[in-house]
Amino acid sequence: MSNQLVNGIPKVDSGFQSLSEVLQRASRETRRDEKGNDKGDKKRIELKVTPEVFESDYKTKIISTSELCELLTNRLGNVFADYVGCRDIVFTNSPQIGIGLVFEYNGSDNEHDTRLKAVERFGFDNVGENASTKELEMVARYNGASDIRSSVKNGTVTETAMGFRLTNDAIDILKDTVIDFGKDNANHDNFRNQCVSYALASDGIHSNLVVYGATIESILGFIYGNQYDYVVIPGAPVNTNSYSGRLLEIKQLHPDTTKKLLRKYVSRQVVSDGLFRPQK
Repeated sequence: MSNQLVNGIPKVDSGFQSLSEVLQRASRETRRDEKGNDKGDKKRIELKVTPEVFESDYKTKIISTSELCELLTNRLGNVFADYVGCRDIVFTNSPQIGIGLVFEYNGSDNEHDTRLKAVERFGFDNVGENASTKELEMVARYNGASDIRSSVKNGTVTETAMGFRLTNDAIDILKDTVIDFGKDNANHDNFRNQCVSYALASDGIHSNLVVYGATIESILGFIYGNQYDYVVIPGAPVNTNSYSGRLLEIKQLHPDTTKKLLRKYVSRQVVSDGLFRPQK
């Protein structure tokens, strides 16, 4: 590592070279080889070294977030009939990139469509349906109507007020494939409170159901196979006619490779004086 003066200020060489520096160095070596030895007929000593085998520990891929969203949308669109699409979400002060999944309520049934319905009707008609007596059902419906009026007045959005919600089966599928979420009760109340929201549709009239909680890391297994481990390195923003979002470097590792690297480097003993000496 060397220090250089740039405008009178020491510049520390980090040890890494840019592409231009590598090309300049190669150009200098080429000119030196063409010039030859100044002493003429004296032979230069040449070292013949067998290069080490460069073994790769993982496969790597450069891809944009928009491309990943397209791959995810095609897969989820084949599963759910009421799936609309997805968008990437960049969190403030966080390298993690989230994915929002958008669904719409469609009450019509198409007998030729064998895909699942992710959204079900849920509103005033469902209030009190599990009551044990008619009187309790009437009380529950009265309280439910009051809750709807109160939530609308206060600007609070609830499943009952909106009239539709995500089905339990859809939540199970999303948790198994693209969203890492902990334990919950049978109705997935924690998931509904933390991951489900409602937003105005693009037509400005209807409302969509939006599911949060998916990330770039959590969807990769669903797209490329969950038998591997993945590492995501976010890159620069990209905005072209074909792609948008951010560039990502994705590394795909076999779990055995991950364990090998952890054993090799996490428990590695540091040399006391910092010198790596030739083996005798």
